Amino acid sequence: MSTYELILPWAWPLLVSLTMLVGGASMPAGVRHALTYTAAVPGLCAALFLAPGDQAYLPALLIGMQLDMTTTAQLFLLFTSVLWLLTSIYAVGYMKEDRHASSFFMFYHACLAGNTGLILAGDIPSFYAFFAIMTFAGYGLVVHNRDESSRRAGRIYLSMAVIGEALVLTAFLLIAFEGQSMFIREARFAIPDSPHATLIMTLVLLGFGVKAGLAGLHMWLPLAHPVAPTPASAVLSGAMIKAGLIGWLYFLPGGLGAWPDFSWLCIALGFTGAFGAVAIGWMQRDPKTILAYSSVSQMGVMLIAVGIGLSQQQAWPAITILLCVYAANHAYAKGALFLGVGVAGSVAQQPRLRVVVLSGLILAALAISGAPLTGGAIAKSTLKYTAPSAVAYGLILSSIATTLLLARFLLIIRGRMLEDKHKPHAGIFIPWLILLAFMLVSPWIVIPAFRLETIQLAPSLAGIGKAAWPVLTGILLIGLWRKQASRADKMPRIPAGDLCLFFEQAAHRIARAWMHYVAAPMEKKREELIEAVIRRIMPENEESTVMHHAELRLRDMSASGALFLLLISIMILILMMGATP
Repeated sequence: MSTYELILPWAWPLLVSLTMLVGGASMPAGVRHALTYTAAVPGLCAALFLAPGDQAYLPALLIGMQLDMTTTAQLFLLFTSVLWLLTSIYAVGYMKEDRHASSFFMFYHACLAGNTGLILAGDIPSFYAFFAIMTFAGYGLVVHNRDESSRRAGRIYLSMAVIGEALVLTAFLLIAFEGQSMFIREARFAIPDSPHATLIMTLVLLGFGVKAGLAGLHMWLPLAHPVAPTPASAVLSGAMIKAGLIGWLYFLPGGLGAWPDFSWLCIALGFTGAFGAVAIGWMQRDPKTILAYSSVSQMGVMLIAVGIGLSQQQAWPAITILLCVYAANHAYAKGALFLGVGVAGSVAQQPRLRVVVLSGLILAALAISGAPLTGGAIAKSTLKYTAPSAVAYGLILSSIATTLLLARFLLIIRGRMLEDKHKPHAGIFIPWLILLAFMLVSPWIVIPAFRLETIQLAPSLAGIGKAAWPVLTGILLIGLWRKQASRADKMPRIPAGDLCLFFEQAAHRIARAWMHYVAAPMEKKREELIEAVIRRIMPENEESTVMHHAELRLRDMSASGALFLLLISIMILILMMGATP
């Protein structure tokens, strides 16, 4: 079956982005808002009304674009479109008085186009094109404020993005060569038999790990979120970093054999991110920075699930569905937490609404921690059944750690409530409440509707108790910690970006050493050589004023470079005239 409804989910937001690029700041606000409201609607309609197996082929685009609606793509497209749609409504109110709103929405819709496009991509060139669009358009969201901290975060984001793109492109070239096909479904089947299988898997893990916030490659996340506008942070953490997870699901050879060694590598890196990000995030004081580290931690848990699937060939389909449910829960809950930062600022002077906002933030935090009857608990309980016992115990400890980190976030946001300086606006409060509602009811509607039989939807009383005690333990520990508040104030602080600071200092030292030991001596030798040549051609006592000035001009590299280009141009012109009959 062929359907062209698969084109609109990415083509329409891309067209909206180009329209805003052309219109610029002169575009009427009403038109911009209307386009923003509709940008994510085609993706939501495609997720609801198309079926797995629907395809579209566009031979005129790239080298032939294939779009596939698989079960995984449908589930990802559903929660991604819901989050983008509600965040778009929120963004219209949030950005109402921002002087750079036009550029924000241009980059914002380009990111949406890339995000939905890579979910539906059925061939490697299309996936890479959409992935690149989303990645580089995201730079515009990070540097939106145009201050020094934004520029620094943008430089680091762009540097790491380029590294990730290079790794992903190398992996794609190897996959396409080994599979002798550009279609994702066909090419990945060649990975198990490839002599470069380990290299390909490593490139896929690390390349997409940059986007997913893999431990050691996560530094851009805690720097980008605090400086980006709140709606940008919501989609960056809730939807865009899931592109890394999609890359792992699409291009790792899960279900095509057992990979025990690589599986344990994924599990080890996952636990490093799950616990390391909590430890560093606990030392932060900015609410959005804490949420960024929480995202790194949760992506670590998702990588653990990927590792479990790679170790058990038969478990991969069930793990894929489980990850779709887990990713949806994280998207809704983390989006609600980020948007809640803006909402908390808008109701700072209204005590009754403040209680409502704090209650909503607590619900979102509990959903991520895996409290009973939430999407997080449903996914984690299913994952524990397929995990080895040691990994299952580690997942329980990660729930406790997540509870501690998000409890710290709640304490900070409760104490500040003025973190965001935007004025109260119903346009940000209502979509936030709707997103919370989606977070609560989504698993109970989507799992039966899509017949996801591998997910245990109705837990027993014992299952509810198992889901509750890690969260209760975390709450108890945070209560004990609060009694030691005086000691807590003395705990060490690690700057946001953690390892990034080390790399920046190392880069500065290398640059200084280069200038001192290499560049300066080379410059000195160049000047000595010029002087020696001049003295060789003309003795000092015969030097004229004209030649002296010529020497000074030649020492200027820009002048000598211009003279060189002029000579080359004259020679080319003479040759062309000589060749004319």
